Amino acid sequence: MSFKLCPFICEVCLWLTAEFVLGYIEFDNLADYCEYLKQREAIALLSQTH
Repeated sequence: MSFKLCPFICEVCLWLTAEFVLGYIEFDNLADYCEYLKQREAIALLSQTH
């Protein structure tokens, strides 16, 4: 296996594990809601500048 491929595979495995664990304890919904709020604020800031 290529040395550059190993960190990518490790990162993907870590991400999948975190998604599974957070989804199981329902913190994933909280993270999604926080991302939604940040996007909403960013859209509001962009609409004010134009």
